[in-house]
Amino acid sequence: MGKRAVVYARISLDATGEGLGVARQEQACRELCEQRGWQVVDVIIDNSVSASTRKVRPGWRQVLDLITSGAVDVVVAWQVDRMYRNLRDLEDLVDLTERTGVTLATASGELDLSTPNGRFLARILGSAAWQEVEIKSARQKAAQHQRVQTGRPWWTARPFGFERNGDHRRSEAEPLRQAYADVLTGQSVYSIAARWNAAGVLTPRGNRWRSSNLRHVLMCERNAGILTYNGAETGTPAAWEPIVPEDVYRATVRHLKDPSRNTGGGGKRKGLLVGVATCSRCGGKASQGWSKQNQAGERYRIYTCREGRCVTIPADWLDSYVLRRLIDQADQWDTQPADPEAEEESTQLRVEESALLARKQTLAELFVAGTVDQAALAAGTAAADSRLTEIHDRLAEIATARVGVDLTDIEAVWEAIEQMDNERVRSIIETACESIRLMPRRKGARLPRGEDVQLTWRMPKTETREGSPVVV
Repeated sequence: MGKRAVVYARISLDATGEGLGVARQEQACRELCEQRGWQVVDVIIDNSVSASTRKVRPGWRQVLDLITSGAVDVVVAWQVDRMYRNLRDLEDLVDLTERTGVTLATASGELDLSTPNGRFLARILGSAAWQEVEIKSARQKAAQHQRVQTGRPWWTARPFGFERNGDHRRSEAEPLRQAYADVLTGQSVYSIAARWNAAGVLTPRGNRWRSSNLRHVLMCERNAGILTYNGAETGTPAAWEPIVPEDVYRATVRHLKDPSRNTGGGGKRKGLLVGVATCSRCGGKASQGWSKQNQAGERYRIYTCREGRCVTIPADWLDSYVLRRLIDQADQWDTQPADPEAEEESTQLRVEESALLARKQTLAELFVAGTVDQAALAAGTAAADSRLTEIHDRLAEIATARVGVDLTDIEAVWEAIEQMDNERVRSIIETACESIRLMPRRKGARLPRGEDVQLTWRMPKTETREGSPVVV
């Protein structure tokens, strides 16, 4: 009876995905087994799997298991570099074949690793294979460096919004461009992904969108024509046309990275009033936390001020209380139809907001470095804060147009709020409330009351009402 052989075929990259390369290797190995009179007991394939790294190759792991169990007598491959491509892997293979007596065979001949000559030849072939890896790596790095200098696109897979040559794919570029504007006007990534899925806008691989992969696409520098290499911006102008301007892209990235957004699964904000409510003592903005365990071992969400942690209040109660008071004020509000020009203004204001925040950060860094003095820091920060206040007030006015329901219809408001993501509900609250102040809790008080929060409403400017705030 002839030797039992396992055929192993591997190719590092199958660009077409058709498996033609490994099929040719398998055919050559089968012909060799037929010539030698060996019985092929198994064929194992690693397609598009590199042997140049220390990552485990699933197929090769199966081959090693067959050798260890004594199920095969010879391993057949097209070339030795299909089985190993560095000397560390070779030495492990030498130890295994010495214990089991298994030999290696290729289209160019057999390798008996149990003999000195066989091991010597295997090490020479392994060194030659590793040299080929290093030469190939040097070529690829040179090609990448040249690509960076010319700014040409070099994408292994077609990215969303583009063709492989850098041209825009209109059916994807237009929704992507709109997504940047939607994010900067307060819409959540979750809601945009849901809308794309409903409209049949899918990923380049034909999959549905999730918040995570859409967020990744929005944060890709290529959309703004920014060329990167090894994760860093090169400063070289990209040769392709950007989908969005650079300032819009950077404002969106800053918004998505803002820790105060704190969005969770399903697009729902973990804390509706995070960054909106403030502490009446220290003026710090509210952040979300968890209470200590009660006697039943349970914990619940709370709001507490970020600065001094002066006050705490149950988050679910406060969210519900503010929404109920908002509905109580509904008959005092008049909404206007959505204004495209106002939406465009909202996007521009978000971009300006991002630039002002970046300016404040730069001033602080210059002060630490000793480049500017404290007076310059204070003046620059005050000017930026003044403009930021104006921007936030205007954004609050624009947000009114996005409510999309008649605020005088209380049932419609509640129904609409149930269907909205928390980003939109938050925009309504910021439109209606000038401030939400958390008051010190009474000693020994367990349940919160209305007196524990002070709401200041923005009254709409009409012919019958003054524009002054009303505190309730």
